[in-house]
Amino acid sequence: FSFYLLKNRKCKVQSKQMLFSWMALTIVSLTIFLIESHEYIHFLLLLNIALFFWLLFKKPLWAVIYSLITIVVTLVLFGEIKFYPFVFLAFSVLYLIKLKIKNWIGYFIVLTFSILVAFFSFETYQYKLIGEPAATTELPAEIQKSTTSPEQKSFLKEGRKLEFAENTLVAPHTTQETIGTGAATLGEYIRLMVFPNELSFYYGFARMDTVSLSNPFVWISLFIHLGLIFLAIWQLRKRPIISFGILWYLLSIILFSNWVELVAGMVAERLIFIASAGFCIFIAGLVFWIKPNFLTKKPFLAEGLVGLILIAFAFKTIHRNSLWKDPITLMGHDIKHLQNSAQANNLYALRLMEYSTQMTDLQPQERNEIHKNALHHFSNAVEIDSLFFNALFDKGRAAQFMGDTLTAIETFKVAIQRQPGFLDSYQYLLMEYEKMEDWENYLQTAKKLVSVNDIPSNYDFISKGFFMQNQPDSSLLYINQGLTKFPGEPSLIDRKNYLENVISSK
Repeated sequence: FSFYLLKNRKCKVQSKQMLFSWMALTIVSLTIFLIESHEYIHFLLLLNIALFFWLLFKKPLWAVIYSLITIVVTLVLFGEIKFYPFVFLAFSVLYLIKLKIKNWIGYFIVLTFSILVAFFSFETYQYKLIGEPAATTELPAEIQKSTTSPEQKSFLKEGRKLEFAENTLVAPHTTQETIGTGAATLGEYIRLMVFPNELSFYYGFARMDTVSLSNPFVWISLFIHLGLIFLAIWQLRKRPIISFGILWYLLSIILFSNWVELVAGMVAERLIFIASAGFCIFIAGLVFWIKPNFLTKKPFLAEGLVGLILIAFAFKTIHRNSLWKDPITLMGHDIKHLQNSAQANNLYALRLMEYSTQMTDLQPQERNEIHKNALHHFSNAVEIDSLFFNALFDKGRAAQFMGDTLTAIETFKVAIQRQPGFLDSYQYLLMEYEKMEDWENYLQTAKKLVSVNDIPSNYDFISKGFFMQNQPDSSLLYINQGLTKFPGEPSLIDRKNYLENVISSK
């Protein structure tokens, strides 16, 4: 589509050609949505967009009228005023301004407004993606509990707190490190645009890390982006399409550079979607700058080279799409080059545990291998980031689910050391000591739990620890202490009556 725009960049496009182009684009888009989503409201929206742009290029005033009609219709159908009809209205009005102002100022006004609209209309959806709930809630129901760490220090606007494993800039850092890390982020995005090798379902620490201005990659990235800005200014009058593409790309991608606000994962390929359109227009502009008479009907060296690159990217796209058939396939492929990403290992381990419980037709040996693989990746996550509490706690729960009592005990003990105020670690540890009938450690853990959280049920744990060691008098003593603090508590009263009967029977 970028090449089509370039070939008609003087806007001398016949109505039939433009109508055919938008019809083809709409048919392709509809086909994709039919296959992928089955959400038919999207079809109507696409048709609406296609009709709007056809009217805009045919007669802008008609597009203004159509936008006003769309506002009224959406108000009637949905009971509220949607955002996109106002985008249509504003864009069509600005297009009229552009037609009146023949120089580059008109293009600049429309371009700037278009990018701002694209960002704000995409903002809600984008933040929803960035702000997904913590992945630890995806463990099987048998061992599922919230494990959001109370020690997280930074958060995005939508309210979800980030861990260090998700973005290293939540830790204290200097201004130089902010600049350097943002430049490195932009450098990774430009690398993905030019050479999309080793695409990843997640980045984060230590796939990405805080870097200072002493890092060579930071300076390479800064020079590339400063070069793009210089090129956009230089070609503003002669080849505005190049300036258009560069400006679109930079204004779209700068939002996710970790300079504006912190991004979960630091880098995420989905965030480059809007920016990639501007990058494609920029590349197309370069091709026509190098060879103004570029003709696909009579290909030679330049045309052949472009064709080979497009074919290579097409095969890459087909291969990548095939990996998205399910999370296990995608993550299992990517984890080979994400061994140094703590959160990627954690997410893959969670998916493996979820998969092992959902697939009822798995053989015991297959299920056991999946559990071992999950535990291995939980361990990798903790090894990469020793303060990654979610991964540490989930490792313990996974070991418990697998029946690996010793690993579970050691892991929950470390979790208690890391976060003494996190109560679930004590409760899971008590379960493991009970399985082993290690009542001495059970009792010591129960006492620690009471010191952290003084509630009636925890006195019952202590009482049980003494009782199982044939110390009913001490067991009754702690029950009475609990009743002193919580008089009338039914569970403690029942335990007291039972213990008094046991003691009296002796």
